[in-house]
Amino acid sequence: MNDQSTSPEYELANRPASAATQVRASGFERALNALRLALHLGERFLPSPYGNIASTAQSLLKPHSPATPRVLPPELPPAPPVDLDPIVAALTVLEAEHRELLGQVQEQGASLKQFGEQLEEVSKASARNSIMAQALREEQLGLEKQLKEMKDAGEQTRRIAWVALGLLVFFVALGALLLWRFRRVLF
Repeated sequence: MNDQSTSPEYELANRPASAATQVRASGFERALNALRLALHLGERFLPSPYGNIASTAQSLLKPHSPATPRVLPPELPPAPPVDLDPIVAALTVLEAEHRELLGQVQEQGASLKQFGEQLEEVSKASARNSIMAQALREEQLGLEKQLKEMKDAGEQTRRIAWVALGLLVFFVALGALLLWRFRRVLF
């Protein structure tokens, strides 16, 4: 195969005959390159079985020149052994801290629940106290009203008593005056 690539017949067969042939050949090459690109993109985006078919078709369409030997990728050296003991120890410590934090969160949740219950009890007691305060205020207003009425009634009673006392004094004086006048007449 290597002998064919250096022979003059091979070069003549692969050389374009004229400029028109050159244009057609470059158009064909562009179409072939576009097909290669599409197959390459298809290989990247299609699922695995279709990607294998696409890579096979691409390798068939790929121009192979016998002059260039096919280069295989170099083999990678084996990966060095990884010591996972520090990671496992760190994960164990993390798990212990996680359990401890989970316990703290549960304790805080219970404390918050108890605090919420106490707050609800205080709220109920406050509501009861405000209702009682309102009732006491109404009772106080009622008593103040009664006291005012009693003061007014006492004031009226005092006025009536003064008027009655005045009338009594007047009638006693009138009676004494009349008695004194009639006494002269009678005795």
